[in-house]
Amino acid sequence: MKSLTKKVLLVALGTVAVVGFTGCKRGIEGKADHIVSKISRELDLNDAQRSELEKIKQEAITDMRATHPARKALATEVISQLQSDTINEGKIRDMMQSEDDKKKALREKYLTKVAAFAKTLNKEQKAELAKHLGKFSRHMNERFEE
Repeated sequence: MKSLTKKVLLVALGTVAVVGFTGCKRGIEGKADHIVSKISRELDLNDAQRSELEKIKQEAITDMRATHPARKALATEVISQLQSDTINEGKIRDMMQSEDDKKKALREKYLTKVAAFAKTLNKEQKAELAKHLGKFSRHMNERFEE
């Protein structure tokens, strides 16, 4: 198999896996509520901080819902392409680039929001957040170690 075809196949399978396996019984709202609740509890946020975090959560839910049709279309297209005699690499590449561009814009948007939120945290809250992020990072990295 050609190298490019292998890459397209890997990306296709990865896309299908991500779309198919990232579901949660709680749904997007349930996941977001769980995260906000945990952050609020672990950092002992005050009412103003909770309110700001809730605004970020609601906006993130709205953004995730808005991106769902394009992600679903990409997964559908990849499956369709895999079932055809030839794979239109250009079409899939264009769709993936469009998704990447949207993700980059969202990362920038939320980096700004999270930076503003972080300014509201006191030293103890920042230390607690750093501790939890370190634990999360180690957990995520361990998944890829042998």
